[in-house]
Amino acid sequence: MAAVASTSAAASSSTSRLEPLLLVARSTKPRGAAAANLIHQAISAPGVFFFGELFDVPGVAELSASTDAQLGTAYQLLCLFAYGTYGDYTHLLQFASFPNVSRDQVQKLRQLTLLSLACQNKALPYTTLSESLGISGTDGRELEDLIIETIYAGLISGKLNELQSRFEVHHVQGRDVPHPSLPSQPALSSLPSLSSGAMQMDSIFASLSTWQSTTTSVLESLQSRMEGTRSSAAETAHQNQQHHQALLQNLIESQRQLEAQQQQQHGKKGKGAANAMDVDESDGSRAAARKKQAAGVRGSKRSRA
Repeated sequence: MAAVASTSAAASSSTSRLEPLLLVARSTKPRGAAAANLIHQAISAPGVFFFGELFDVPGVAELSASTDAQLGTAYQLLCLFAYGTYGDYTHLLQFASFPNVSRDQVQKLRQLTLLSLACQNKALPYTTLSESLGISGTDGRELEDLIIETIYAGLISGKLNELQSRFEVHHVQGRDVPHPSLPSQPALSSLPSLSSGAMQMDSIFASLSTWQSTTTSVLESLQSRMEGTRSSAAETAHQNQQHHQALLQNLIESQRQLEAQQQQQHGKKGKGAANAMDVDESDGSRAAARKKQAAGVRGSKRSRA
């Protein structure tokens, strides 16, 4: 049996239903019994599952230090519904001064407990849920009805796996988280689940600190490698530039040498042509002299005749 619902609007819906009480608190500034009455109204209001903003009301915060038993109990009820579980409720009932809550409030507390369990595990066996929620293990229908009601409230989404007798969590709305200064208060230190939750938070914090150190080390190593790569790239670029300049210089020098050789070759050709012309002129002069001499000889012979 599958049952899926959106949880995106759950927190905003709960806040909107709590808002009228907060507006009254801001305007009337309740103290003492009025502040305790405000708490009872909030935990009894249908659809209100998140109570963190009530701790910001000055009159409510004052109840934590009240010596009046009823006022102190009201503050402890607020802590129970904001941060506690159904198991915490049964633990508090061992004290004579702690009152029984209504059936609807018990149902709401069970729903909040389901959220806490779903935040820790994605597959919740029915046996674990029945034990944690105070529901008889033989009454599977009551347990499933509670889960379905929580799904329709928009607090959680998942699948009821009847074959394996477990609830498979897809998404869950997170609960209120106490301010670091609150767990030292008696009203919160008396909640066993919050003490174990604090230990889990310490473990998570330690894991995150280790992860931060590891990440910092990796980033520093990457930064060092990047700087080395940049330096190597700059050196390579400089060498390439020098090599390019050397090639360009060699090319210019080769061009000059080639032009000089061509000029020398042109000079030799010019001298050869001039020498040839001188030879031709010399040969022509000699031929003319021979012709003249021959003409003179012929003239001499004729005169003799």
